[in-house]
Parts: sequence; structure tokens; C-alpha cells
Amino acid sequence: MGLSVMQVWMTKLRALAVIGVLAILCASCSAWDDMFGAEKSLYDRIGGAAATEQITDQFIANVLADEWVGGRFARTDMVKFKRLIAEQLCQITGGPCVYSGRSMREAHKDMGITLREFSIVGRHFAAALESAGVAGDDKKTIVRALEGMRDDIVGR
Repeated sequence: MGLSVMQVWMTKLRALAVIGVLAILCASCSAWDDMFGAEKSLYDRIGGAAATEQITDQFIANVLADEWVGGRFARTDMVKFKRLIAEQLCQITGGPCVYSGRSMREAHKDMGITLREFSIVGRHFAAALESAGVAGDDKKTIVRALEGMRDDIVGR
């Protein structure tokens, strides 16, 4: 016995409803993005929140251990500093975070940071990205974004 036209249509409608529900539930799933070719954000490509935390921790460890710039952070509230660095990295990579700190110009006002110090800190950040396994092009994109802050940081 065959199915009636109505039964066929009902079966198709149920299948479409299931697909629609899955699409809504999985709209932000990386598996959905992979299946349908959606491009992942830089934030997702580097590993999301876990990678942001790892990079931030490594960066801070690198900077504090450096004989040239480590002393610059002697009076820094490291809990707040870590939060702000993580927020900034998350935001510039397209993650869900919003940087809540002062502008780079205001935050570095009257600190007299030299180009050499900026470069050293930048190298430490690049090393932290590398240690987290951030791919070459993604690493370059992040470093370029940070380089864009140079004029607001150096000599302020």
C-alpha cells in the first residue's frame, strides 16, 4: 500500500521542522559552520576563551620575567591587567568580549614608554601567540592590530 499525498506532505513538513529546529539550535555551533562553509572568526580559529586565557597568562609571565620591561609592571594590579589584556585580545580577534579599560592613550599617559620597550613587549606577545599554536597568518593579524596601538602607547 502506498502513502497518501497528505501523508507524504506531512512527513516532509516534519522533516523540515526538525531541520529548522536544528538550524536554530546550532546556528552558532562550529560544526554547523564547518558543514556549511561559514568562515570562523579569528577568535574561534585561535581557540576561543581557553586560548585567550593561555595567551594572556604566557604573555604576562614573559613580560614579568624580562629584565628590561618587567619592572614597569611592579605596581600593576595584575588581576585587573590580566582581565584587560584578555578582553582586548578577545575583542580584536572578533570574540564576544568588550574591552572595558581606558584608551591606550589615556592608560599610558605620562609613562614615557620607549619604542624599545614597546618592541620588547610586542615580541613577548608574539611569543605567547606562538606558544599557544596560533597559525602564522592569524598571528600576523593579531600582531598588526597591536602594532596599530604603538602611537598611543610610546612616549605618552
